[in-house]
Formats: sequence, structure tokens, C-alpha cells
Amino acid sequence: MLLASYGRVAWAAPPTDEGTRPLRVTIDVSAIAEDDAPHIERFTEEQIEPVLRDAAYARSSDAGDAVEIRIDYVERKDLLYAIYVDVYDDGEKIEPGIDWFVCKFCPQGMVAEAVAEHLPAALDLLAEHEAKAAAADETPGTLGEPADPQGGSPTKPRPIGWLGITGAVVATGGLATTVAGIVQLSKGEVVIPTQASQRRVQDFRPQGGALLGIGLGAMALGTAAVVVDVVRRRRSRNHARVAPSVLPSGVGIAVGGRF
Repeated sequence: MLLASYGRVAWAAPPTDEGTRPLRVTIDVSAIAEDDAPHIERFTEEQIEPVLRDAAYARSSDAGDAVEIRIDYVERKDLLYAIYVDVYDDGEKIEPGIDWFVCKFCPQGMVAEAVAEHLPAALDLLAEHEAKAAAADETPGTLGEPADPQGGSPTKPRPIGWLGITGAVVATGGLATTVAGIVQLSKGEVVIPTQASQRRVQDFRPQGGALLGIGLGAMALGTAAVVVDVVRRRRSRNHARVAPSVLPSGVGIAVGGRF
């Protein structure tokens, strides 16, 4: 039976020319009567050949990219044909694809022409799908903004972490201590009457100086911790190292790394 010979054909072609891309094209006429199938298939092959050539595609039976054309009857006696075109990008069917369409009152040659008219839309769909995939692969990640593993928008890191929060608390306490030290220094020596014939002088300057030193040191340490935390979080790939430093002359913070 001719139907068995012309049921479904994948075109094979010689090696592709330079500048062309391989494309597997199949024409499925297995649902068409055996007296129509070979003619519709032959006419369709003739009609789509220049379309493929103009789009720089060369037929190949083993290409991953493919266009599968299936032709069926809607109503044979009225020459109504349903035509389906499926597009595959590297073996993956593209969804949504090309809507199936009807060729009304079409003799065999007009069926082939209808297929050829819709083929450019299928080739455009393939090109658009490949372009979107390439753009997704080439989109660079944003430094400091890791992508959401669930596929959402990038998650922005917090501008300050535990080190910065601790530093802010220490700096705030240091500011309060510094103010207290300044107040004590401003008092200087104060005469405190005890009895009518006696006086006692109290010097607030040593206490004020101690408070001022502690407060300034705490402010410096807290501020440094905040700065280091912000810098480290912005440049986490540089692995900034932070460690407290206690010296005979005071306390401090040691920072190591590349900035």
C-alpha cells in the first residue's frame, strides 16, 4: 500500500553547507488516504524547500532542532484539512507552539502551499526560543545579590550584620560614657562644706578623665566594628578578618584582608 510508504518521512540531506544550520523536518501524512498521501507529501516537500533555504536551514535526519508537520482530514469530501506544526529545540517541544490551522476547500497543491505559508512562523518560534535560552545563560549575576534558589528575584543581603549591630551598641554606650566624662571634667574641684569650721575639696577631674577615656575608646571600637562589618559584607569574597586587640595603651580592633 502506498500509505505505508508515505506515512511519515524524515528528510535526510547531505552534509550541511557552511553558514546553514541543521534541522530535522518530518511530514506525517499517515492519516491521509493512500491516493492523496504521496502527492500531498511531495508537493509539501517542494514548497517548503525554498523556505528552509532562505532561512539558512539545511535538512538533517539526526538534528536536535526539528519541525514536525502532521496533516489530517477535517472533512475529506469537502477538501478540509487540519494541519499541525510542532517545533522542537534540541529535542524539547516548545510550548506554547504554533496553533493548528485548517485549509478549506484545498486540493493537494494548496495544502502544500498552506504548510509553506505557516513554516516561517515555526522557524521564528525556534529562533526566539533559542535566543531567550541564550540570554538566560549569559545574564551575569550581580555581585552581592545572590539569586533566590526558588527562582525568585535576587535576595539583597542586609547592610549590617551581628558585628555591626554589636559595634553600634558599643559605640552608643561609649558616647554616653564620654558625655558623662565631660560633665565630670567640667566640675573640676568642688568644695563640699561639712561643718562651719571645716571644708572638703573633691576633685572630679580624675573620674572624668577615666570616663572620657573609656567612652572614647568604646566609641572608636564600636565605630570600627560597624565600618568593618559593612565593608566585609560588601566585599565578602575578600574574606576580611576581624579580631579584637588589647594593648597596654588601650583596646582596639585588628582588621586583615584585601580591600
